[in-house]
Amino acid sequence: MAGREIPGYYFDAEKNKYFKIVADPAALYSKTAVRKRKADEVVATEAARVEKANKERVTRSAAVGKLDREIGRGNGRLDALKEFVGSWEESNPVGSLGGTPRWRVFDFNERSGHLVYSQNDAVEFDYLLRLGEHAHAPLSWNGLMLASDAAVNSITFSACKTIVLTTWADPPQRHNVCLTRVLPTLDIISAHHLKSSKAGEDTTVRCACAAPLGSPYMFAVACDDRPIFLLDASMNEAPSPPSSGESSILALTFLAESPHVLLTGKRSGKVPLVDLRVEGGGRSGIRHASSVARVAQVGENSVVVGGLQDKMCVYDLRFLKEKWRKEATRPVVRMWGHRNETRHDVDLAVDRGTGLVAAAQVEGGGGVRVFDVQSGAEIGYVAGGQPEGDYVRQVRFVERDKGVGLWVSRGEKILEYGFGSA
Repeated sequence: MAGREIPGYYFDAEKNKYFKIVADPAALYSKTAVRKRKADEVVATEAARVEKANKERVTRSAAVGKLDREIGRGNGRLDALKEFVGSWEESNPVGSLGGTPRWRVFDFNERSGHLVYSQNDAVEFDYLLRLGEHAHAPLSWNGLMLASDAAVNSITFSACKTIVLTTWADPPQRHNVCLTRVLPTLDIISAHHLKSSKAGEDTTVRCACAAPLGSPYMFAVACDDRPIFLLDASMNEAPSPPSSGESSILALTFLAESPHVLLTGKRSGKVPLVDLRVEGGGRSGIRHASSVARVAQVGENSVVVGGLQDKMCVYDLRFLKEKWRKEATRPVVRMWGHRNETRHDVDLAVDRGTGLVAAAQVEGGGGVRVFDVQSGAEIGYVAGGQPEGDYVRQVRFVERDKGVGLWVSRGEKILEYGFGSA
């Protein structure tokens, strides 16, 4: 049959003929020339596959049918596929902001209106008034400032919205983790200087996350060369599985329906599920096709993983494997429009009610692209056109009076965008 592999012969598809492979390096079908031809064919086949996928903008597997009932858009708040309009823009909702733009991180409690944001190595608290509301926050709100010896790495409200966890990336002397009580009064609960397991050396804080309501834990913090730092509901350090030391953990999230389980995205591309009830944490997980930057849950059994090399995919957690293979796990959906080649410190946000994923971009003008999690289709693009190197660091979905809003830290401002509103 034409095209079949025959030892000692090479089938030239263009000429539709077999040619004998010879030892003469100058011959058209020498061993070296044939080897190069085959390598070029593999590259061309892969390039054609990628080009076709980019045109379709979506990769779906048979498993996606099982997720339709679990992901978003069932509550009537928003038909995400109609339009995404960058209106509702507030030029500066938190007053004058200084600091290095790329380190601007924040978190917001929509119920109380409390906003926490970074300013270089410090953290500031503010209160955002709603329409028709009079100022009632105590004066101490703008008086408290937390600082360390390095840039702020993350700011995270607890699930109950009363505690804020702040981390700093590489402080050489002072604390790198701090807990602050927001309600009923603003005060510092505790500060920690986490160190490496290697003879007390300094470590780098990579990421942190809050546990869901109903979990015996409050927060988790991942650092290099040490176990995950866990805080229980009483703000005490809890036992954690030992660090494998294999690769840095760059992304963390608890599963909402399984509050004892952590998803840990690694530089190697592995995303293990760490069951905190099991000695050693267990061995199952998924493998992303590139180094992992962010992990977030999008459905009861599905997660979105954002990584380098422009790769952002949705995976079904019911297809886990205990043996780590070199091949990546097959995704349910891939967001082909995502653009991040090299950076780990860009954010993504998920709104499970609407089935939307907002991901900060580094290449292609920066900004934030919004995707539909069921199809992988890009349905919106906001906050683009940053100067070179001035990319969006953090994004958040928030509930607002007119529906779902998207908050973006761009340059020296935190801007708000809304869906189809004037």
